[in-house]
Amino acid sequence: MGFSIGVFYGVIALLGWGISDFIARKAIEKEKYYKVFFLSQIAGVSILLPYLALSSKTLMAPMGDLAAFAILGAVWAFGCLAFYKAIEVGKLSIVSPVGASWAMVSALIGLSIFSEEITAVRGVGILITLVGIALASTNIPELRKAKATRLLKGVDYALLAMFSWGIMFPFMNTFIPSLGPFLPIIYLKGFSIIYLLAIGLVAKKSFSLPSRNVIPLILLVGLFDTAAFIGLNFGLQTEFVSIVSPTAAAFPMVTILLARTFLKEKLELNQKVGVFAIICGLVLMAVI
Repeated sequence: MGFSIGVFYGVIALLGWGISDFIARKAIEKEKYYKVFFLSQIAGVSILLPYLALSSKTLMAPMGDLAAFAILGAVWAFGCLAFYKAIEVGKLSIVSPVGASWAMVSALIGLSIFSEEITAVRGVGILITLVGIALASTNIPELRKAKATRLLKGVDYALLAMFSWGIMFPFMNTFIPSLGPFLPIIYLKGFSIIYLLAIGLVAKKSFSLPSRNVIPLILLVGLFDTAAFIGLNFGLQTEFVSIVSPTAAAFPMVTILLARTFLKEKLELNQKVGVFAIICGLVLMAVI
């Protein structure tokens, strides 16, 4: 059995997003969530600018591609803002695996639009992920006391992120063969920066520089997020989408480990089972 370099790149994405989300939580504790996202996107694009300077690539692309990324950038920004809001108000150990379930949405889009096949094993993975989301997003002991049905804090925002990313990634993947692994990241983050600036001007949001102790955190968020994107895109050039994407989407394993170690987050038994089910579902979706 040979080693898949695509899975290796998927693991890079897994580590990048897992660490990035944890650091983002630490930054959001000290700064507004939208400012953390905005500045981290600038940091991410800045990291890739030397690539443009040292290569023969330019930012020019067919108008059709730019129009597509204008839409994808809006979807990406919406999903990330929703997820960062989820991080602000909810438990990282819960909202992270819910948001990461975008791989399930992507698999369904791949089946319905791109005519990809979903095997029986991957179908089971999707069902297990759905059950896991339901368990992880509720507090059963609390529901018994309140005799009410409601989602835990942040889960509604995490679900918005899940659907946004699940829609965005399959369509972005179609541009990687022609544009390479780097330009799609620059377009995606570049358009998100433009949209956030426009929204900030209309809503009179402050994008002033944060305090000195937050700046390193935001830079690290941008670094690890961009590294994750690069790993994902390189992986998609060498391996099936159905292998790389679910591998990358298993990043909550890293986030949860960091959250439980450093944030001392505690989960109810059903939430632990739900998080475990989501991870298992994502793993099963990586099986051909």
